[in-house]
Amino acid sequence: MSVHDETWDRPICEFCQKEIPYGEKLSHRRKECLNVVKTHAETDTELKLLTKKLFQILDTKEESDSGREFSPVFISCCRAHLNEELNEILPRMKELSND
Repeated sequence: MSVHDETWDRPICEFCQKEIPYGEKLSHRRKECLNVVKTHAETDTELKLLTKKLFQILDTKEESDSGREFSPVFISCCRAHLNEELNEILPRMKELSND
C-alpha cells in the first residue's frame, strides 16, 4: 500500500473490523460499533434496571373483590423441566438485579 493511496491511514473499526471511511469516524455506518464501548456499561445498567422493573411487575399483588390476594402477572410454562429451570433462574435474576 502506498502513502499516496487514500486508504493507507484509514482507521479500522475494532468491533466490526471494517475500514472507517474518511470523515465518517463519528458517523460510522454501524453506529453500534462506535458506541460499543459506551453501550456495554450502559446496556448492563439498562438491563439491570429493566430486570428490576420486570420483577417489580411480577411481584405486583392485588386484592380480589372477595378479599383474596393474588398476583395478576405471572410467567407460566407447560413443560415441567422448563418450569424447574425457571424456578431456579428467576430468583437468582431477582437477587442479582437488586444488588
